[in-house]
Amino acid sequence: MSDAPRFRLQLMGTLGLIAPSGRDVTPKMAKTRGILAYLALSEEKPISRATLQDLFWSDRMPRQGRDSLKKALSELRRCFDEAAAPPLESTGGPVVLRQGELEIDLFDGSWQAAAAALHRPLFLDGLNIVDPAFVCWRDEVRQRLDAQRKTTMPPVVAGPLPPATQPPARELAPTELPASGPPEQRRRAPFSVGVLPPACLANDLAAVHFSNAMLDALQRALIHSGMFEVQDFRPIPLNGALGNRSADLLLTCRGTTDGDVVSISMQLGSLAGNHVVWTREVSLAARLTNGAELAMHASAAVDQISEKVGRFDGLSRPEHVAARNVLTAIDHIYRLTESDLEAADAALGEAISHVQTSPFYAWRAFLAAFQVEKFGRTGSGEILDRAEFYSERALELDRHNPLALALVAHVQSFVFRDTDRAQELVSSVRDLASQNVMLADTFSMLHFYTGDYDSARRHAETACRLARSNPFRYTFTTSLAMSQLMLGNHRDAATSARQALAQHPVRNGFKYEPTLRTLAAACSWSGDLDAGRAALLQLDGQSGRRTLDRLANAEDAPFPNSEVLGLVRRGLEVLNG
Repeated sequence: MSDAPRFRLQLMGTLGLIAPSGRDVTPKMAKTRGILAYLALSEEKPISRATLQDLFWSDRMPRQGRDSLKKALSELRRCFDEAAAPPLESTGGPVVLRQGELEIDLFDGSWQAAAAALHRPLFLDGLNIVDPAFVCWRDEVRQRLDAQRKTTMPPVVAGPLPPATQPPARELAPTELPASGPPEQRRRAPFSVGVLPPACLANDLAAVHFSNAMLDALQRALIHSGMFEVQDFRPIPLNGALGNRSADLLLTCRGTTDGDVVSISMQLGSLAGNHVVWTREVSLAARLTNGAELAMHASAAVDQISEKVGRFDGLSRPEHVAARNVLTAIDHIYRLTESDLEAADAALGEAISHVQTSPFYAWRAFLAAFQVEKFGRTGSGEILDRAEFYSERALELDRHNPLALALVAHVQSFVFRDTDRAQELVSSVRDLASQNVMLADTFSMLHFYTGDYDSARRHAETACRLARSNPFRYTFTTSLAMSQLMLGNHRDAATSARQALAQHPVRNGFKYEPTLRTLAAACSWSGDLDAGRAALLQLDGQSGRRTLDRLANAEDAPFPNSEVLGLVRRGLEVLNG
């Protein structure tokens, strides 16, 4: 056999094909990948085109199936452009895949080593082809591999990971240490995520570097969300000796470099059942020099992960159910109606009755900000008392969680109008504002309330960048519009407010009152009186009271800043004639 570099084909886990040069040449079309896998396991036997059509296009007419197969084989041939002797042989008749140019993980024993470790890769994981014949073949292969693993594999893996995936050892931060002991006794958050080493070629240094950097950023974002604790298994040789360490979900990634771009494919799956919960692909410039883009991708990923995990019913312990109640409550909070706020309060109460964490209590305190915005401070004594109690309880449980501090600081500044207390609370996590959307928004509003509108704008812009996948990003865009209004950029403020309205979820038409109020004032100050009156009319009709009447009482007004109150009130008075 030639010693020349060969193509590497990975069938266990996510299918991947790497050329001898290190270039990722994995077929783009799912059925082309399926054909590659089927041919790779056919022991170089010729496979008729009719067989391939029945496997992958059983629901198509014969002519359509032939045309689709022809396109798939053309794509597969292009994947082997670097081969001295193209391994795919087909001249219009049967199709053969010669294996002399290929290294296949199923035949070199590497899949057995991986299967003995914490994460057992699944054959063709994530390849969504629904043709019944293909599904039967795939499931039969999975059953045979599982039986082989159980009967022939040693109980542990001898030695460390191969150099292609073994990252340099590094010291773990306290929050990253893989803890031992029963999960219910050690957990600080409802969902536990294990981070596995990235799959990269050993000589692809850029892919190794950026894959680990992306995992670092995502790990921080997961921890900061308050919903996830993270166990970093990257520095630990996966030799089967992980003891009592466990995780609900496993985070894996695969990185490849193509020219000046590093592509990173991430996947989160359940440890039990091999269910893929979330996938995402990002492309990074190989000359990336700062963490802002990584933080943006990580923030978007956590927003998506939270949504996916909230709908995933494969995790059913009490802490998981409680966490899903909190995610449901957050969704209700941002729906904004009175009935939704009541539903949010009930869901948060149910969650806290089962699991007491700092972020859970902080979210229940944060609910008070929306209640005060809707009902005013006058006559809201019970709401204020509850907000104070839940804020104190959140801080008692954890005075260092960035999310809890952001939420409680917002309550202190908006609900209690104590900006000094709010600033003190978040002073220790100021450096994290560029990575955490709620912190960025809290700092934006703190500066807004204290009259530093330019700093408020900068933090709001950061929040908007981080929140591009957040379903409630309209609130952060509204914060930007408010700071633009106070800086005198009235047209920009109106544009941002309209953008915030467009970002509202499509539900019952109820709009965020600060958005409408800012839009009305911005239109008034920019001279677009008709648009301003339309926004004010919608605001008054939605709230059931005249906005100007509420703004006449400084104690009841939704602005801890008298300068803001005066400017908004004067703008709305012009609209009111």
